[in-house]
Amino acid sequence: EISADLRTGTGERLNTQLADGSRLVLDAQSAVDIEMGTDVRRLSLRTGKIILDVSHDPRPFNILTTFGSVQANGTRLMVAAYESFTHVWALGPGVRISTRSNAQLALQPDQGARFNDLIERLAANRSGESTWQDGWLNVQDWSLGDVISALQPYRRGILRVSPNAARLRVSGVFSLDHSDRALAALAQTMPLRIQRYSDWWVS
Repeated sequence: EISADLRTGTGERLNTQLADGSRLVLDAQSAVDIEMGTDVRRLSLRTGKIILDVSHDPRPFNILTTFGSVQANGTRLMVAAYESFTHVWALGPGVRISTRSNAQLALQPDQGARFNDLIERLAANRSGESTWQDGWLNVQDWSLGDVISALQPYRRGILRVSPNAARLRVSGVFSLDHSDRALAALAQTMPLRIQRYSDWWVS
């Protein structure tokens, strides 16, 4: 993603204003391309997660992902690109998903969905997925595997979790910027054993 218009590295977030006045926040290890034309506003999410405060404008604003697009105008939303699907959280009104197969869904504020060719609504306990902007991950009944996945962009090296441990359920607030503290808190409250082979390999 080196050639992307905007990108972030490990443990780095980026907060910027776009040419149309919209505000964009990139999570760690994220990359986007931006196109602002006379009749179009388009952002391509290559990898990672973004939060957008989209300015009101006669031109529609489209966020393009591997699996389809999300349209918004004068609203706030989060979009996350995963390997086999895209997640969207509407943090304001007027967010619409269109998949490659032309399935469509309009989201109300505080609603989320996951899509590839199909669209599936996300449970309310996934809303903490959009809390990373301030450096915290607020989870409610997530799998440990999903928590570890959220911590990985904030750590150099490899962070592994066994299949059995990945299924454990987790609730809590964890610091993304101090992921060692997050791991220590998990180890204190759950039946886990953390093994450090080096600073670059934690299992």
